[in-house]
Amino acid sequence: MTYVVPCNGISNRLGARHVQATRSCTSALYLAAQVPGLGPGDEVITTPQTFWVTTWPLQARGCTIRFADIDARTLNLDPATVEPPGSGCSQPEWW
Repeated sequence: MTYVVPCNGISNRLGARHVQATRSCTSALYLAAQVPGLGPGDEVITTPQTFWVTTWPLQARGCTIRFADIDARTLNLDPATVEPPGSGCSQPEWW
């Protein structure tokens, strides 16, 4: 079963080189961890203020997961709470 398919029509419309559609947000999270080659030895900073499956792809790839607080005003990661800086950042998006 294919979980990721190319979307040439959407990429042409957006003027993007590559666009991938996935069957689920979980598949998209796995793809987001795979594309940059995240793996053992990489530290990824994310927030616990999200759906619990957000860290699954990172754990599956052997990443070290660090949590950071969110900024109450923007609801994004608060850089002041991140120690030390990691090798990647996972910012969940809801569209």
